[in-house]
Amino acid sequence: ASAGARFAQAEQDLQQRLGRWSLRGRVDRIDRLPDGGAMVIDYKTESRGTTEARIKHPAEDVQLAFYAALLPADPVSGAYVSIVESEPTKALAAADLPAWRDRLRQALQQDMDRIAGAAPLPALGAGSACDHCAARGLCRQDFWAPDGAARPEEAA
Repeated sequence: ASAGARFAQAEQDLQQRLGRWSLRGRVDRIDRLPDGGAMVIDYKTESRGTTEARIKHPAEDVQLAFYAALLPADPVSGAYVSIVESEPTKALAAADLPAWRDRLRQALQQDMDRIAGAAPLPALGAGSACDHCAARGLCRQDFWAPDGAARPEEAA
């Protein structure tokens, strides 16, 4: 994915402290770059267009940012490796991954602190995936009005 990158580890379970919280996850692959930085890699077998959309909208797809948050130090970069039968394998690099990682860390810490403080949380679901999701109750999508306000008669 990047010139001079060398394989470091695969399917690695990682844990990283975030304030009083711990982030945990399993990264498909981590390579080491010539500058000592890490490159997190996730393999995708979905359509190439779907993977390309992930890279174009990093605030909506947080997988690589979360992987980067599991690592202890900068510099970090990341890419999805798109594996599609009808096309050549292609690496799709994430732009500005350290900034997205930092935003995600901040948002996660704020959300977890709010949960610990018993604050009501807005529903996370949005878009067409919610129409077919079997976990709608988990994100409470059905209990929130379109403006984000709780519908108390349903949320109780």
